[in-house]
Amino acid sequence: MKLAIVGAGVAGSYLGNRLQRLGHQIEIFEATKKESHWPVCAWGASKNMLETFSKNAGLNFDNYVLHYGKKLR
Repeated sequence: MKLAIVGAGVAGSYLGNRLQRLGHQIEIFEATKKESHWPVCAWGASKNMLETFSKNAGLNFDNYVLHYGKKLR
């Protein structure tokens, strides 16, 4: 089945990955230009949730972490 997904954030990217693995033809549309697209969608997502999503998608979470942050007083 051909499917279109609007938005290449964490949900759209994950959904596209999972549906493609099920044999669907996926096209993802993102309003931000590819060369300037820095997905900031993970800022509000929990580390445990993203680790689970990346594992289910066959990805290594540690390959995509930009910054773990630092503990403040």
